[in-house]
Amino acid sequence: MVHAQDPADYPVVPRPAHLEARTGAFTLTKDASMSAVEAAVPAAEFLAGVLRPATGFALPISSGTALSAVRFVSNDTLDAEGYVLTAGPEGVEIGAGDAAGFFYGVQTLRQLMPAVIERGGAQKTTWTVPAVFI
Repeated sequence: MVHAQDPADYPVVPRPAHLEARTGAFTLTKDASMSAVEAAVPAAEFLAGVLRPATGFALPISSGTALSAVRFVSNDTLDAEGYVLTAGPEGVEIGAGDAAGFFYGVQTLRQLMPAVIERGGAQKTTWTVPAVFI
């Protein structure tokens, strides 16, 4: 079931232009991997650099759009710096048309994760992201 939520209900800054809350959540696990199109590789590497110390997960990054827990895909319909983030039980997908859009999508994803992601060193928690479409 999909239901609308006020973006103010989520800890995301700046507020998204559009946010739909969905049922469920995505849980990042130790076996998770990422895949990224060429323009998204720097954003994927940045995200992995933030997640690895806190989670202790390897989070390997493959090129292209292989099925993975976190996918970075091209979306040429978006304006410069725009992105679409979809999270659900199967994983997270960030679509953008340029490197800036991928970076901003990563920043939003970080804000949707448990706040302890920003602490230094390994943290013991379940790494979940609420199911949303932004």
